[in-house]
Amino acid sequence: ADSTLLNRGVLSIRPGTLGNRYLYGTLVNEGTLEVLPDTGLYHGGSLVNTGTVDVHADAWLNLSNSYENSVLQTAGSIGGDGAVLVNAGAFTITGGSIDREVVVRNVQIDVGAGVSGSAMIIAQASCGLTQNLSPTTTIWVQGGGGGQSATLVASPDTVNDGTILMETVSSSYSCSLHAAADSTLLN
Repeated sequence: ADSTLLNRGVLSIRPGTLGNRYLYGTLVNEGTLEVLPDTGLYHGGSLVNTGTVDVHADAWLNLSNSYENSVLQTAGSIGGDGAVLVNAGAFTITGGSIDREVVVRNVQIDVGAGVSGSAMIIAQASCGLTQNLSPTTTIWVQGGGGGQSATLVASPDTVNDGTILMETVSSSYSCSLHAAADSTLLN
């Protein structure tokens, strides 16, 4: 509990003899976190990233923390061809780049103007939007993703300079965008 792992080198997650890989506590990544093919990493805690997160093809990274930021990135990058899933907490990206799809479920999204890269943030379940100031970031409110309807609730006086895409992937589920009561969503 309340532990921190400061990574300034390379933290490499390899398949080995299979089985799940787990990391708990706060990971402060100033180096490289790489998840190699045919494996995955469950991380129960916060990821504070100023380094490189590289999730290779046929690999996955599952971040989950319901009490604080699941992901906080002020510099660095999140890339690769594997799957990145953020469950609960907050996804706060104020700098650096995101060059991949990131699936978020029940997460508060905050993307700053200093974020570069062609990010696709797939919002499933019920998510909140504080701001999306990056013109290169798309937030896809994806109904049917994860087997449920999707809702994106904009905080008071939210500004979106990027793209909000509303699209379902199953006719059984809907997607919706809500502005907070007595507020403005500036798009």
